[in-house]
Amino acid sequence: METHSHGYPLSTVRDLYLTRLLPFSVSAEAALQGDVYSSLGQECGAAGCSVDLFAFSDSYIDLATIGQVPRFSGGEIFRYSDFKADVDGEQLIADIKHVVSRPVVFVATMTVRTSTGVKATDFYGNLLVSNTGKLYLPALTVIRNIPISFAVLLHICNSDSDSEILWM
Repeated sequence: METHSHGYPLSTVRDLYLTRLLPFSVSAEAALQGDVYSSLGQECGAAGCSVDLFAFSDSYIDLATIGQVPRFSGGEIFRYSDFKADVDGEQLIADIKHVVSRPVVFVATMTVRTSTGVKATDFYGNLLVSNTGKLYLPALTVIRNIPISFAVLLHICNSDSDSEILWM
């Protein structure tokens, strides 16, 4: 039997995450007050569980809030506004087939190393960044881009003292 890093059976861990993903398991009041979906996405990402969200509804959906789960877990959001099964059903089936059949790398780690005077300042995308500068990618597909901002630190020598200028 496979076990999680904490010693729990994997089936128990999967059941825990699936029950926490159900909308009725989190009250609307709790979701508004705290970072429920952000912390859930971070927990899923740390466990190597990627969440793709398929959203279709005729009413309002707060994708900015619940979209934090796919953001931190390396997943994607597929939104179908004004969904009609006879019109949009084929696109939904095609998207699900694409998500299930594409090659995916789970639990990848990336470190950006630079020369002296160059520093990676910001990382963008559906990933987790540790305080040491390592990128944790819960799910990585062949079409995933990871934009990175760099800063160049120039040293200007002055006769009085050396000074540093940060140039972006």
